[in-house]
Amino acid sequence: MCRIFFSFTKEKGSTLTQKRLSEFFKMADNDDIKDGFGINWLDEQHNKWKYIKNPIHYLHEPKIFDKINTINNSSRILLVHNRAIHQKMPPIQFSKEKTIQNTHPICYDEHYIMHHGDLLYESFHELVSNQKSKFSSGMNRNILKEMAITNNLSLDGETDTEFILKLFISNKKKALQSEHKKKDIEDIMIRSFIQTMDFIQKQSIVNRSNIILTHGDFVIIAKIHLNHTVIAQDDLDLFVDFNTKGIIASTYKLTNRAKNMKNNTAFIINHKMNTIRKFSIQF
Repeated sequence: MCRIFFSFTKEKGSTLTQKRLSEFFKMADNDDIKDGFGINWLDEQHNKWKYIKNPIHYLHEPKIFDKINTINNSSRILLVHNRAIHQKMPPIQFSKEKTIQNTHPICYDEHYIMHHGDLLYESFHELVSNQKSKFSSGMNRNILKEMAITNNLSLDGETDTEFILKLFISNKKKALQSEHKKKDIEDIMIRSFIQTMDFIQKQSIVNRSNIILTHGDFVIIAKIHLNHTVIAQDDLDLFVDFNTKGIIASTYKLTNRAKNMKNNTAFIINHKMNTIRKFSIQF
């Protein structure tokens, strides 16, 4: 399963980010996470989100650590995703999964998302991931695409992550169009995210996801565990360390202070105003 790292510090060039990110990479290597990597950061000079990604092990990217150091020295916000594709699939299917379109961050309309986890479908008394359902004889192999078509969403890749992002953007656009008074973008971001999770839940899809979504002035970090079935599934880990130097969030516990987020909780960061607002996803 994929791994995520997030850092938001008070100053650029944080040694804290460098140290924790080094530990993150070591842990991901120990877990043999090697099917792609991506980096998302805020270019503060131009107030624009940027990214690099490649469906290869990060060490195969030329001068990767020089690039990361340059990014860290120019930005207070840094996100990293290491991708792991489910190994128990036919080789042809595996090669189709390992593409740039499926590598995180998934990007659309100046929105960026990194995802650790799965949307799961119930089949023959077990939960099947989106990747596995594509070649499972007992599953409708086009569930995600059918849901996308129903919601007028065009998917370029094969991931449930892309579906989540584009559904969120669709909900956000509808909210922006319906607001007649002064628009509270932060509130719209929160409501659109909750609506997205609510829609997925109502489709009888099990949602086990750690999500980091960036756009404009905002970063949403969420840990979702919505299961309508009696089939047990393990919780995901998403550890967050709020400290005097900033915030570190990761699927690994990188500091003794880091606490595992509760299921169905989230917070939104306004990096421009340096504010943090917590919210919950309840149904």
